[in-house]
Amino acid sequence: MAAAVEAARAEAQQAAENREIEAKEKEAAAAEALADIAEWPSGTGSGCRVLERCSLKDLCEQVLFPPEQNAAEGADGDTAGDNPEPDGDAAAADAEPVGEAEPRFADGTKALDTLNFDIDWLQDCFGKSREGIFKNIQVARQYLERVDIPAACEEVRRELDQRLRRHTNRKGEVQVDWYVPRYGIVAKHKDKFERHLVYVARKCQDQDDTVDAIFVEVEQAEAELKQRLLDLRERLGEAETLPVLTSFERQADKFVVAFKDCCKSALKRLLDLSSRAPQALQKENRSFLAICRSGDEQYSETEISFYGGEIEELNGTLDERAQKRAQKATELEGQIDEKQREPLAEFMEAYSEAVETLCATKGYGRKYGAPRRKAQERVRTLIARASTVRSNIQELLDYVQRLLEISPPEDGGVDISLMPPSPSTISLKTFFQRGGDPWAFTGELLGIIYVLVCSMAALGSHLGAFKDAQAPRYMLSAVPNFRILREDETLMPAAEVQQEVRQNAAKDIHPGAPPEEQTALEIARKDYQSLQAETALREDALLRVLGPLLKSENFNNEIQSIVKVSNEAYAGQPGGTPEFMQKFLSDMQVSSEYARQEACRELRAWGDELRERTLLTLGESLFSELTSRSIAEMLGASQDARQKTVRRWVECDKLRATHEQSLNPSLSNPNAEAQLTALVEAEAARYESATVMCQEDRENMASALRNSSEAFVRRLTSLVEESIRLMDLLPLHIHFGALPGDEKVERPRMSIKRRLRRLNAEAEAVPASPVDAKAKAKADPKAKSKPDPAAAVEPAEEPGLPERQWPGLPRYELRSLLSGDGWPKDDVLALEEQAEDGATIDPQKVQERTSSLNSFRSPVHRSIIDRRAHYYEVYKSAFVAEVERRTAELTARELKEESGGKNWQSMVRQLRGEVEH
Repeated sequence: MAAAVEAARAEAQQAAENREIEAKEKEAAAAEALADIAEWPSGTGSGCRVLERCSLKDLCEQVLFPPEQNAAEGADGDTAGDNPEPDGDAAAADAEPVGEAEPRFADGTKALDTLNFDIDWLQDCFGKSREGIFKNIQVARQYLERVDIPAACEEVRRELDQRLRRHTNRKGEVQVDWYVPRYGIVAKHKDKFERHLVYVARKCQDQDDTVDAIFVEVEQAEAELKQRLLDLRERLGEAETLPVLTSFERQADKFVVAFKDCCKSALKRLLDLSSRAPQALQKENRSFLAICRSGDEQYSETEISFYGGEIEELNGTLDERAQKRAQKATELEGQIDEKQREPLAEFMEAYSEAVETLCATKGYGRKYGAPRRKAQERVRTLIARASTVRSNIQELLDYVQRLLEISPPEDGGVDISLMPPSPSTISLKTFFQRGGDPWAFTGELLGIIYVLVCSMAALGSHLGAFKDAQAPRYMLSAVPNFRILREDETLMPAAEVQQEVRQNAAKDIHPGAPPEEQTALEIARKDYQSLQAETALREDALLRVLGPLLKSENFNNEIQSIVKVSNEAYAGQPGGTPEFMQKFLSDMQVSSEYARQEACRELRAWGDELRERTLLTLGESLFSELTSRSIAEMLGASQDARQKTVRRWVECDKLRATHEQSLNPSLSNPNAEAQLTALVEAEAARYESATVMCQEDRENMASALRNSSEAFVRRLTSLVEESIRLMDLLPLHIHFGALPGDEKVERPRMSIKRRLRRLNAEAEAVPASPVDAKAKAKADPKAKSKPDPAAAVEPAEEPGLPERQWPGLPRYELRSLLSGDGWPKDDVLALEEQAEDGATIDPQKVQERTSSLNSFRSPVHRSIIDRRAHYYEVYKSAFVAEVERRTAELTARELKEESGGKNWQSMVRQLRGEVEH
């Protein structure tokens, strides 16, 4: 280490000597160059030699005339010969501005007025400046010469010599105070560097060991993958279904993915060991050098240089290790796919063979399972259709329940804005608009029930839910076409009537046709539009609710068709239908039969729910809304009839008041006889007009009230008939076929009243006489051997609902209230031979009732009939009150006119009596 220090010191001393020699040489060359220059006398007092390189005149010429211009002028001078040189003033006058171009402003104007300088003036300025500068230097020199510089230097030398003498021998002091401590520091530096080398070597070796462990781990993972795939291959034969085989495939994929993840994790660690780990060690090496250069630990330049070289060599070794590890990582990355491809390919080959064998044995897969998949698809489609229809029917049931919960207002019918949201399958409001008929709550409710009944009948017929004897009754074709959009009609007209309406609506009439023909054409077109909407309502509603099931075959027939097609698919194969397919068809029939039974059970429960609970309030909802709306319409019609002559009555009363005011004692003068006569005639004309208006008011009021009552009776009768018919079409519990579990349900006991009624009916039945029996046997000799069809069809169990003929409503009872008491003649109730006033009505017509309904007896039927009677009486009470009120109004008006007429006559007689006197 000492030798290195001495060598560094000698090298530094040699460099200093070389620099000193070069400086002396440069100084000598500069002195030699200045030897030919004359000394300037005026610079003597400045303390140094002042050399005058050029005179003031030459300096001014160099400033005013650059070397390029002088050269050009010199060339001209050569051609001039011995022409004398011009003096200074002439040269200054002839001097031109120096520069490439004159300075100008942005707008192009010249920036200087003149660029010519006087050489004498410039020479004078330069001379004064030079003399002033050197005069200042000379004054400063005189001040400095007052200081005794040699004495001061001698004083400094003496003080330095005294200071050096106080010190001991410098060599011994350096040995003791500097060399020995420095040697220890250098030794510590060496030990620290060696420890750093050992640390780096140990870290690098640990990293190499980690790389080897990673490759061992990859090899173990590869062996584990091969073993796992081999175990799965051995278990493939245990699978009985495709899902089990698929689970084996998923497990194999899972093992491969786990192996790939392991390799990727190993690759990631290798890349880290090939990049970040060596870089971390190199960073520590740089940190070591940074500590050496910081000066805190007194590293010398030589040490820093030495350790820097060692560190660079160490970093190079680390880079080599990093490259080797990166190369191994690249090789591993290329081998990952190859390592997993071979065992996986062997497994997949065995898996494919197992799948093929299982499919051939069990009928799975695209090739062998086509007949089963097709059968399964058809069965699922069949069950899904029924399930969709059941869902739609449930939605209709919920909507009916919400409609029945609506309470109609007291002063009118239910407004359409108060209705709950329509079902997603159908909205009857659109059909009212298409038909041009006003929307009514009763039409909405009965229309939904109508669609519901049709859907239940169609679903039950499709499922074969009904008994054979009752199945034709619930066929969709057996459900009549109800008139939903109009309250005053129950059923759609016959086809012949519809054809006639269509033909009448298609007629064209000329604009000048009579009003009767135009009105008839307009009515025919409205009827035809309404009929079209009614037809579309049934078709569209059933299509939306039933969907494809509307045109599909019977459920059991579809199942048998599926079985037949499946067996035909294997007809050409040896052995016929395989065992797995036979088992599948058998299980399919069982499961589909269970689904059918559950659907039938739900359908039967819906019917029971509707009959026993939901529809018990049907009559209340229908007839309360109809009655409230009809009463409001009746009151509105009577008010409209009254308003027809209100203005005319006001004018008539004003005219009468005017006449009474004009009838004064002045008319008793004989000269005013003509004026009195004219006034009497005018009042007579007014009275006659008032009498006609009274009769017209009665006719208008009678027409309005009679039409309102007739419309109410007609709509009430139609709604009752429609409701009863729909209840008759609703499937009965007893009409459903037997289902598993029905035998565990205890049947309800027959009531004593029904039992007595049945016994009385049997007792009152008249047995056939022997003569009739012989005649029947003679007409049909084989009758004895033929079984009775009715007896064969009728089951031994309890029949359905008992039949009942429900009476109708009084048809003309309300109209009869508008007879007598001055009311006009009623052509409907009048006797064939009676007076012109029509006060006498036919009592038989008054007792006439609407058609009775042949139906059945049940709680829901009873509730409809009871509510009909109740709300008929409610309307009747309101109608009677309105008739009495209007009768009183009209009678009061008539009495007022009659008394007014009598009073007028008395007044006129008094005046004329005065005239006679």
